[in-house]
Amino acid sequence: KPSMRQAGDFCNEFLTQDTSATVQIYAAPEVTAVTNQNYLTTIHTTDTLVAFGYGFSWVSNQVQLVSQVYGTVTLNNANGITYNSYSQVNASLAGCCAPGNWTVQVSNEYSGSANSAAYPITIVQ
Repeated sequence: KPSMRQAGDFCNEFLTQDTSATVQIYAAPEVTAVTNQNYLTTIHTTDTLVAFGYGFSWVSNQVQLVSQVYGTVTLNNANGITYNSYSQVNASLAGCCAPGNWTVQVSNEYSGSANSAAYPITIVQ
């Protein structure tokens, strides 16, 4: 004797069809150290800032320097970044940041607006 289908069986079968897709979500980068171009932790206003970490892009990163006193300075490939790799970003400060306490944050082209956690530095004259 054939079994009778219940009224909702067709809808359940239709709604449970495989509709999966692969989506890759990138996490924000992480900064593990910041030095100057000579790999010293004393960073001067005219130095090249070197941020080390992981999750960077080898093509396009953005470095934000944030000060409670002076606000935010953003450096990218058009105005200061001189080197990009998966684990290092170099950015020429060229006098753009006054001496004082700053934090460094890096974002990459994959993480959209997600910045790394703030890494504290002190910039001197």
